[in-house]
Amino acid sequence: MNNHTHHHNGSIVLKVTATITVIFLVAITLNQIILNRHINDTIEENMEETVLRTAEQTENYLSTRVSGSIERLLYFKAESGLDSILANYFANPNAAAYSVAMSNLAAPLSTKKVSDSLISDLYLYTDYGAFTDGSTLLTPGFSLEKVALWSEIREGNSFLEFCTVRNDEIFRSRKWVVPVLYRFSISSAQVYSATRKCILVVNLDCKEIQALIRKIVPEAESAILVLDQEGNPVTCVNAAAEELMREPELLSRLTAAKKIQFWMLD
Repeated sequence: MNNHTHHHNGSIVLKVTATITVIFLVAITLNQIILNRHINDTIEENMEETVLRTAEQTENYLSTRVSGSIERLLYFKAESGLDSILANYFANPNAAAYSVAMSNLAAPLSTKKVSDSLISDLYLYTDYGAFTDGSTLLTPGFSLEKVALWSEIREGNSFLEFCTVRNDEIFRSRKWVVPVLYRFSISSAQVYSATRKCILVVNLDCKEIQALIRKIVPEAESAILVLDQEGNPVTCVNAAAEELMREPELLSRLTAAKKIQFWMLD
């Protein structure tokens, strides 16, 4: 009887010991889970702070750089002699005068392009003909009034306007660009006080925008997206962001839900 009781008590001790061990292990496991979650939350918070800081730095850098390029357009008309060249041409816009104007405009347009790496090409449109620097061939059969960009030119009225990102419709290079429209007028007594409206189309090269980002953000560090004002991808850094550029519906949902960091080029 005593042996049975001793055996029974021993079983109880083993069971209690086993139970305590299980409880102890469960407690350790729970603590580890809680600790891991805390560590993961901390890591996630730190990563989010890093991403936000990187996005802010990138946005400030790009904004300053792009704004600088655009602001210099405002001085370009006066500094390049564009006013007087066009005023002389508009006074008598015949074939001979056009050739003279084209020759006189080629140098300032070329200088503007080569002095700013963001600018892919420039196209000066007037009611009496268009002008380029002659270094890049136009798309065969090109007419500004017949391409998609014309609808944005026709509908807009701001003196400075960012258009939807696209493959270059004007020049044969077909680069991925953001066209910027600079509208201005030429007034001169030579054209009997009339005002001629002109539009300078400045194509910003998306690859050069990407190169700017890579100067300050290592490709492996962050997925950076730059969108135009319609939410269309302009350029990106990182394979993950590149994948998103190929999934417009997913990109739209993520940006609407603020699940990704991006910079709006507008």
